[in-house]
Amino acid sequence: MISHTTISFANMTGPVEQVEFCGHPIVFIAPSGYGPPEALTVNYQSYVNTIMINLALDEGHFPDYDELLDDFVESLEHIKDAASRLGMHHRKA
Repeated sequence: MISHTTISFANMTGPVEQVEFCGHPIVFIAPSGYGPPEALTVNYQSYVNTIMINLALDEGHFPDYDELLDDFVESLEHIKDAASRLGMHHRKA
């Protein structure tokens, strides 16, 4: 199954409070994977009040990866706007 996938998504909920490693504060967490045969890998990681999105892609499938990144930014803005409107609607109820 893994050798025939085109895209994979991973979503991992992180800690809601900042953590330390050997006395050093962790600023952000950005997991990724290397070697899978997917043309596009998307990892989402939440940490404190931040979401880190990590993309890995095959430039052969995405020669204009800048456009792909712009599309991701635009899509995330739409999601954020929709979530904000939904949250406002639920607060009034």
